[in-house]
Amino acid sequence: MSAPINIVAGVYTYEIIWWTPGMPVISEARILGIDSETEYIRKGDTIKPVIAQICDQDRRIVQIVSYNYFEHYFYALYLANPDALWIFHNAPFDIKVIGDPRTNIPWMMTLLTTNRVRDTMIRFKLHQLKKGTFNGVAKLDYAVNKMFKVKLDKREDIRFTFKQFNSDGSPWSITWDHIKYAALDAIWTCQLYDEMPGYFATEDVSLLGDIALEDISDTGLLVDQEVRVKLLEENNERLQSFMKRLNYCGWAPGKNSQSESQKRLDFLERLYDVQIPRTTGKKARPAHTDDQGVFHEAVPAVPGRIQMTDAALEVLPDECGFVHIYKGYQQTSKVISTYLKDNDLDANGDIIYERIGMDGRVHPFFNGMVKTGRTSCSGPNIQNVPRNGGIRSIYRARKGYVLFACDYSQAELCALAQHCYTTQGYSKMLEVINGGEDLHVWLGNKIFLREPGHTVEDWENLNNKDTEDEYGNVVRGKKFYRQLSKALNFGKPGGLAAKTFLAYAKGYGVDLTLEEATSLLEFWVDSFPEMQKHLQPVGDGQASKVNKSTGERESFSVFRAETITGRVRAKASYCSACNYPFQGLVADGAKWAMWYLWLEGFRMVNFIHDEVVFELKEDDPELHNKIARIKQLMLYGMRLVLPDVTGLKVEGSLMRSWRKEAEQLIHPKYGETLIWEDAVNFGWVEDGKLLIPPGYEDVRAPAPCI
Repeated sequence: MSAPINIVAGVYTYEIIWWTPGMPVISEARILGIDSETEYIRKGDTIKPVIAQICDQDRRIVQIVSYNYFEHYFYALYLANPDALWIFHNAPFDIKVIGDPRTNIPWMMTLLTTNRVRDTMIRFKLHQLKKGTFNGVAKLDYAVNKMFKVKLDKREDIRFTFKQFNSDGSPWSITWDHIKYAALDAIWTCQLYDEMPGYFATEDVSLLGDIALEDISDTGLLVDQEVRVKLLEENNERLQSFMKRLNYCGWAPGKNSQSESQKRLDFLERLYDVQIPRTTGKKARPAHTDDQGVFHEAVPAVPGRIQMTDAALEVLPDECGFVHIYKGYQQTSKVISTYLKDNDLDANGDIIYERIGMDGRVHPFFNGMVKTGRTSCSGPNIQNVPRNGGIRSIYRARKGYVLFACDYSQAELCALAQHCYTTQGYSKMLEVINGGEDLHVWLGNKIFLREPGHTVEDWENLNNKDTEDEYGNVVRGKKFYRQLSKALNFGKPGGLAAKTFLAYAKGYGVDLTLEEATSLLEFWVDSFPEMQKHLQPVGDGQASKVNKSTGERESFSVFRAETITGRVRAKASYCSACNYPFQGLVADGAKWAMWYLWLEGFRMVNFIHDEVVFELKEDDPELHNKIARIKQLMLYGMRLVLPDVTGLKVEGSLMRSWRKEAEQLIHPKYGETLIWEDAVNFGWVEDGKLLIPPGYEDVRAPAPCI
């Protein structure tokens, strides 16, 4: 392409120019819309850039630049546009294609730290969130269609066929279709920005956090193939066992599994006299002639199907064996397909679905913002790996390295306390946290003392575990009261009512009556008076949805919620509006922390809402100083949004494989963090606590367990 060509986008015509050395770059622009195209990217492979597209929205010019000239062109563009905003749609990816701001493009770091980079993907999310219309989708073609009613052509025969060289090694010649596809992305990115003017609260930290998340995704988490295969075999055996037992119940997966399941569940409904929720059915439609004179036959009503989700089946009693077997089958199937299976191949051995990258690591996709303000993860979802069954242990550090998992203690409760303190000027919860007390223990003590006959001395003498008195009655231990307090502290802030709380508390091993649940929830609010106002979010009108059980449309109240960092969510449900202010606040603080950790070059391999997992060199003489620095930066980032929570804490555990049960083990004499597996193997751990055997007090660490 030598001569400029024109292209129409919306109401504007743009001139497309193939830039070559010696030509001037765009200069003195107000905004620069920037996008890039690469070769098809396989997980764990190196990115191969092909071109970049730069749009000057006011002059209606797009320059196309070959990857050979990125370094020269973009630095010249930076110098020629001292006041321009750089606009991307998915900035973390395109910045990565251009270079690394920490090393070879330091000028990009200047743009980032002076707030001159904008991401229309983030802005679209915030825009839709503020309107109450955000559904989690924010890709460019969707956003353009939503804002302009224009459908972008995202043809896969174009999108996935950009390349640097042909198969014979000769340079690839770009086609007009490829140029048009690429130019339109940069153009519509500019138009999107102008359609959503002004500043959106938290767009800055969202961008910086997304850059760190992109790096975590690229680094990935190493899969221990030996452990994966072993667990796959074990879970396949378990799955077969569930299938045999389901066959005895008259159900088998396959062609007729749905109809057989419906028959079985219909029988169980009648047996236990319960009503399991159903999907939305179809209403009957009488015979009629439409406006065009076309006759339509009568259509009978189609009843909704009985739902088979875990939540729907909760109405069946515990003694219903079919439900437990079915849930076990479903959960095991999901674990196998999500975490244990290898890549899916076609008949030629080509990858159809890639679970594990070329480098032996999983490279999940992190969505930097969902409705709650938190992040999400997919492919696989390593933010929600099952706690049981040893599934986490398939992820490990590479040889010569260890994993360090560092998380905040009671982060969401700290954020809730900060939110109440900022919005109301007072928080009892904040007082307890800043007083250095464990909120769960503090509340557990209060619950214990409210029961008739209990004294402070009784609490001090209470065993940790449940015991029996001389008459065989169960005497609840401190662990029970702490679990009950956790259910209250984590459940009630989100607005759970008594009936819902009953099922929620079961997840913490606590069985309650409806009367007990009601009384405890009221007691929790009395214990933290500021929660009265927190649990009364601002109304935002009415909305409606179809009741899946009845098929009827029902109206309900919706609410407006806002974090103290200024991010707004409109038309939220009651529970969502209660959760949003503190869940979103934790996400903001964690993103600040990850940004500073990324700046200092720490190798992050996973992020789970309030926890970051690192890969550190085991024999690094600075290992323990780096651990201390990680903790310092995590506290610094979170304190940017929780300035009054002086009791904020972080803890971290060293391990060879990722383990939920691993606890922070700090040597009492040397103050260094010990590796979990090594300490367990040498009998230095009891009930999750470090207990160094007599005579070993001067031993710095147990021998490696590899």
